[in-house]
Amino acid sequence: MYFRGFHYLNFDLKGAYVVNLDSLKLSIKGNNMKIIGLDTSLKNNYHVKNRLVGVRLFCEVKDISQEYKQPSVLYVLPSNFIMRDSQRVLVDTMKFVLQRPGDKHH
Repeated sequence: MYFRGFHYLNFDLKGAYVVNLDSLKLSIKGNNMKIIGLDTSLKNNYHVKNRLVGVRLFCEVKDISQEYKQPSVLYVLPSNFIMRDSQRVLVDTMKFVLQRPGDKHH
């Protein structure tokens, strides 16, 4: 989701998990945007059960006109960010095209 300079990653977790925010690995394709910080209400090694976990990414865009022509791509890389029964939940790379609502770029 996008809202006023922030992007949000939401994970709807059903069951019992351990969230390790320090283990979250992100990568951005493109040089028009960079992540300058992230925030969540959770602390590292936080135990959750049947909960929506949200991470807010603070982003800096160099040239907003370029954002519409060539949106940045965010990759959430495999990591120990979310664990279940001592096993990684994120075992594959997740790809997100970061664009504003109403943008028709494909």
